[in-house]
Amino acid sequence: MLKSYVEGTPEPENCNVLYRALEVPESKVPRLAIAVAQIVLHEIQETLPQWAAAWDDGVLLNRKKHKRHKDARLVSNPRLVCTINWADSRPGFSWPESYHVTYLPGFNKFIITASRDGNDASGCSDHAIGVADGSLDPV
Repeated sequence: MLKSYVEGTPEPENCNVLYRALEVPESKVPRLAIAVAQIVLHEIQETLPQWAAAWDDGVLLNRKKHKRHKDARLVSNPRLVCTINWADSRPGFSWPESYHVTYLPGFNKFIITASRDGNDASGCSDHAIGVADGSLDPV
């Protein structure tokens, strides 16, 4: 999957099986871009934007935890580039979106991702938005 995204080649034939196993949602964003973000952001998903609501009997969280393939070996090190709060509709209701860059040494490329606090705006919480040459400065 990473190879298809980075090189812009067709997805492998078995992608749908992997999409189901990783619970990659169907949305207006290509599933490949969502899967790539889930793979490279897996280790930092607890730090990504999260919508929450608290009641006397508990807390409701909006972000669903990413699944990981049982044979996954990639250890990524995403770096936060910036977080933008696109809107404050009223006190306590923000619309944050964070952008990360992750270096993939085997490809000598960076993957750039966008992460939101839920899937209500685009059908997914995270997706890859681009690829950059690995010899560039990450920022």
